[in-house]
Amino acid sequence: MKLKNRNTPRLYIYSELKEEFVKLSSDRLHYIRNVLRLVKGNKIILFNGMGQEKECEIVEISNKEVAIKINKELEPLKESDQKITLIQGMPRSGVMDNIIQKVTELGIYEIYPIFTEFSIIKFKEKDIKKRLDHWEKVSHSACEQSGRHTPLKINKPQKIKYFLNEINHGDIKLVFHPSSTSLNFSEISTLKVPTKYISVIIGPEGGLSDSDLKIIIDKKFKMISLGPRLLRVETAAISACSLIKNKWGDL
Repeated sequence: MKLKNRNTPRLYIYSELKEEFVKLSSDRLHYIRNVLRLVKGNKIILFNGMGQEKECEIVEISNKEVAIKINKELEPLKESDQKITLIQGMPRSGVMDNIIQKVTELGIYEIYPIFTEFSIIKFKEKDIKKRLDHWEKVSHSACEQSGRHTPLKINKPQKIKYFLNEINHGDIKLVFHPSSTSLNFSEISTLKVPTKYISVIIGPEGGLSDSDLKIIIDKKFKMISLGPRLLRVETAAISACSLIKNKWGDL
């Protein structure tokens, strides 16, 4: 489906869109007035990731509130039938933000941030909710820009050994790692197997340790190379997801 209303700003909200008029939170008001710089009479699309997407019009706006009237219902962009899970070794904060933004745009289904042996950043338990809230806002913003309706599902960070023991990893399981024993992507792209559920592991800045790889390979992940050059974490994540979406998905 082609993206409609390409020049109309889109705004993610956390509530249902059932009433004729919509009340927004203060941060959304600030975004409309001071970032988008919208005024009375401007059109805006509101969506909530729950199947509701509406074309609306600003009927009143002030420093304290904005009145938005729903004009008509829109058909959200369809989510891909393919469910790709990115299992991302925890990189630095800004790098993780960039990864979440880009894989949301690509249509990746969910992400599991994991702590590996070489992960630099560590979280205290009390800081996890704050970090998850921040990442969700990054994904919502990426949906607003890209036309996607459903944000990336972002799971609680956890240690790699716990994750790999608890989660069903799908039909195709790939770990992208630079090694002389890694297969080229072309060697696995001809696989004729069910491809609805695909799991992808990318290491952090320091890569994956031998102990990390042993846990991963024991879970039957295939080790894949992204070529002769050593890539940054965010480049590796985006490249791997793009290759998979191009081969088995909707790119």
